[in-house]
Amino acid sequence: MKCPKCGSENTQYVAVHHSGSNGSFTDACCGMMIFGPIGILCGLCGASPGFTDDYWVCHSCGKKFQAGTAQAAEKARQEKIQQELNAKAKRKALLSAANPAILQNIDNEMIEAENRYKALKARLKADK
Repeated sequence: MKCPKCGSENTQYVAVHHSGSNGSFTDACCGMMIFGPIGILCGLCGASPGFTDDYWVCHSCGKKFQAGTAQAAEKARQEKIQQELNAKAKRKALLSAANPAILQNIDNEMIEAENRYKALKARLKADK
């Protein structure tokens, strides 16, 4: 997994389990007073099982990140590179398409300049 901050692959997966609550004593007591022995179970029903927090840690820069964040950053990096490659290909295509036209224009201008020079030279020779 590449770090979205520095691009290093020196990362480590970390999973931290957070234990949930076991229910509260007051909920169980209130449940017992209202519903009897079954109320204890009702009071403990609100207990949560806990959750696991998954993330990656970069050993190069110390950034903590989710796997989805790194994948999104990598995808964005790849799209940017693809866009740059596409732009370079377009520029290359434009230059290769434009070069023959530019060269033809330069050749035409050179021919016109030579013709004007020859005409001017002939006129000067005729005037002598």
